Amino acid sequence: MFALLLVLACNNPPPPPPPAPVEAPKPKDTPQSLLADEKFPEALEEAKKALTAKGDDADSWDVLEKAALRMGKAKDTLAQLPADTPIGGQTERYHLLRGKLALQAKNPAEALVSAAALQSVNPGDSAWLSLEAVALG
Repeated sequence: MFALLLVLACNNPPPPPPPAPVEAPKPKDTPQSLLADEKFPEALEEAKKALTAKGDDADSWDVLEKAALRMGKAKDTLAQLPADTPIGGQTERYHLLRGKLALQAKNPAEALVSAAALQSVNPGDSAWLSLEAVALG
């Protein structure tokens, strides 16, 4: 009996090792993941792209605002967001962001431009921006 088991064991090679795990493809960086990784310039660009395609995407607006304000380059970021072309047609959010950036960049003239653009859609924030701009000088 032992001899039979020995013969059978010698005739059956060991099973092959299991295949190596295949790495799943890395998902494309999203504005949210870039913001979480503190890649603010990249998050800003991806959020702008997303908002150009779908202007009412609240998550992308949140990323755009947070990345723009956290980059620490308010003057440069403000220059990337011209007053006459709101992203995704969202005038209110766009000009409020521009106003906050203008205040951060200590640019009262641009803050007043954004305040004027907000006057008809959000008089409260328009007044706030105007007061902050005047306080800056």
